[in-house]
Amino acid sequence: MREKLAPVLLLCVALSSPAAADDLTELLNAIPNPRKAKTWVVDPSDALTSEYRREVDKKLIELNKTTGAQGVVVVLKDTKGQVPKDIATQLLSKWGVGEKGKDNGFLVVHALDQRRIEVEVGYGLEGVVTDSEAGFMLREHATPHFKKGNIGEGHMKFAWAICNKIIADYGLHGSEDDKAKLRERNRSEVVTNAYGLIAQCLALLLLAALLDFAISRFVTRIAVFTKRRNVVIRIVMGVLILLIWAALLELSEGAVQGWLAMFLGSGLVVLAVLYERMRLKQLRAQPRPCPKCRKKMKLLSNREEKEFLSSRQAKEEKLDSISYDVWKCACGKSMIEEYDGANRLLECSGCGARTVQTKSERTIRSPTIELEGSKEYTTKCANCGAADKRTVAIPRLDPPSTSSSGDSDSSSSSSSSSSSSDSSSGSDFGGGSSGGGGAGESY
Repeated sequence: MREKLAPVLLLCVALSSPAAADDLTELLNAIPNPRKAKTWVVDPSDALTSEYRREVDKKLIELNKTTGAQGVVVVLKDTKGQVPKDIATQLLSKWGVGEKGKDNGFLVVHALDQRRIEVEVGYGLEGVVTDSEAGFMLREHATPHFKKGNIGEGHMKFAWAICNKIIADYGLHGSEDDKAKLRERNRSEVVTNAYGLIAQCLALLLLAALLDFAISRFVTRIAVFTKRRNVVIRIVMGVLILLIWAALLELSEGAVQGWLAMFLGSGLVVLAVLYERMRLKQLRAQPRPCPKCRKKMKLLSNREEKEFLSSRQAKEEKLDSISYDVWKCACGKSMIEEYDGANRLLECSGCGARTVQTKSERTIRSPTIELEGSKEYTTKCANCGAADKRTVAIPRLDPPSTSSSGDSDSSSSSSSSSSSSDSSSGSDFGGGSSGGGGAGESY
């Protein structure tokens, strides 16, 4: 019996030896204090992408500004064989995460080499984030993503969950002074973001006016030499709509801000689409300069343009696959422009006309989760009469979703509009200490 226990006793002695303690101290000293770089995330090996690191940092900034509590995330590629729980406990006390006297801090250590994550919670937060709750949040929000290799997603979802829990408790159980400060901060933040959002929308409207001027002055001349001149204008308007949405999404991270962004964004996009249709109609009817004599040309009516269209073009216009405009000058010069019609017909491989119509279709094989399906179309060209059959693939069916709905906590976030550079003042922590609470999970 003694012979069996001897290796265990030797291991315990080795772990408790000064050499093991020195190794832990050496590892702790090698981990940079994040507050020196005005951040809340330590990731020396760049396991998180810059986007995920910024999102986690933003949430921890919001927590600190809202409640005064402090949270740190440490991601380590090599822990030198040290116990992650010991690293988390020692780091929290060494750095003093949390406010002095309140001990309202928490620290996350993710040991990549051991595939384990530990959360150390200060004494002041143990009633808010209990050991069982911390373990549940790790299993619900972090480790499922870690198992899939998505380290950044797991940390972002866990940061949202634990920070939202602390912020919610702060608003419910804090002192009256704390509650008043939280209400005032939320009101101020909503007003600031609303003004910023409206100012940005006005700036985008000004940009739209400048683009309208550019379209009116220059696009007409360029588009005359393109096959379909409305493509130019649609590209310009598409860029404008993308700019609008990019600006609004940047400012839509809270419930109130998101509602305001959705209202203004939807209105602007509808206006942009209506403007595009109106402008295309106006520009299409705008007189063209004659390429020969530079005088203004006349747009012919549907009856007048027939003698200038070929039989193929006449058939395309009849089927409304292409709409043709014929311009004629007094000097005798004529010019034909084409636009997309309402019916998107295929182009015939024989005569080149966009007059190929589908006469029938049948499913050869229905798609499954594992295999694509196929469908056969029988087509006929209304211009030359050529018939054809073609087979197209039907995409595979999507597998049933198994994702958890627990991530809904993140929707209640009232995120600060400040960037990570606006983190709380100072380059150090508040002097908090560990209460020994927390949880850990392997994956």
